[in-house]
Amino acid sequence: MRLVGTVTALGGGTVRDVRLGHYPLAWISHPDYVLITIGAASIAAACARWLRNWQRLFVTVGAIGCDVAAALDASPAIVVPADATAGVHCGMLRDVLCNQMPLVLRQEL
Repeated sequence: MRLVGTVTALGGGTVRDVRLGHYPLAWISHPDYVLITIGAASIAAACARWLRNWQRLFVTVGAIGCDVAAALDASPAIVVPADATAGVHCGMLRDVLCNQMPLVLRQEL
């Protein structure tokens, strides 16, 4: 479960950063982010049934990607799709690692 959480968390941001030309990637420049992500994934796996009610927190954490794109002086027309793309890639990575059809390919969101 930690692997899935870690790849999901880092993968979407990696895709966003590569598409925006933001190098070096944050988790490569700061390897402690990997450890933080593993810790967060471990806590999330242990508390999964209680975390269902924390959707607002996850939306807020997901919005951090907007800050990354905005810090690159990208226009809002770039910031919003960049973050949405990161979110879609995160979910697709998660679903593929769990051997499931990605949610975005199964139904309209």
